[in-house]
Amino acid sequence: MELTKHEYEQILFVVEELAVKQMIMDLEQYRREVLNVFSNILGYSQSLFWVTDENQKLANPVTFNVDMQALHDYQQYFYQFDYLQPENLKRKSSVQSIKSVVPFAQYLTTDYYHLFMKKNRLLDQMAIYLEYQGELIGVIGLVRNADEETFNPRDFIKLNFLVKQVESGFNMQRLLTANRSDPSLLTEREREIVDLLVRGLKNIEIAEQLYISENTVKKHLQNLYRKFDTSSRTELLFRLRGM
Repeated sequence: MELTKHEYEQILFVVEELAVKQMIMDLEQYRREVLNVFSNILGYSQSLFWVTDENQKLANPVTFNVDMQALHDYQQYFYQFDYLQPENLKRKSSVQSIKSVVPFAQYLTTDYYHLFMKKNRLLDQMAIYLEYQGELIGVIGLVRNADEETFNPRDFIKLNFLVKQVESGFNMQRLLTANRSDPSLLTEREREIVDLLVRGLKNIEIAEQLYISENTVKKHLQNLYRKFDTSSRTELLFRLRGM
């Protein structure tokens, strides 16, 4: 299936917006901005961005246009029946929908649909699974209302284009957040340098932007290599982008 020219332009616009949001340097705000972009450009009007806890369970969701009572009921009980919960999936894939797990007609006969989804005027779900070094670190859940169409193959194509971009930004935010809570946290100057590094600036360009010498930039880079347990600029960027 081919996307239209407009849909490809949408995807490119989302990639550009996500690259900008990657610079926020705040994990929770980054998650909120990702959901805003998905809504404003792609029209996904209800969504959640979960992180995983130490037991690989979904936790601490950031929400966009989600009913809080429905979320409470889901977290208290109905999550265990959700086909898209990571532990309920048999096939590993970055993007999944209910239809990719179970026939939709069968899903419509389940208690999960009747007691939770239908009760809250919800119809369909998709999920994007984000990883770092082979481990699940977050999930973006997308929801369609009863008066909307179900998710379709075009949604799969769009989201598969965007998985790595979201994963990259999310991993960078996690690394920086972990570093800020560490005794060897980043200095304000180091955060500025990281910001410029991920934008692709060279050492001399970073020096000009920050009104410091190129040697000072190199010294800051050496400190960043140590803090992120890397030995080169390339490896540091690799870590920051979570690729």
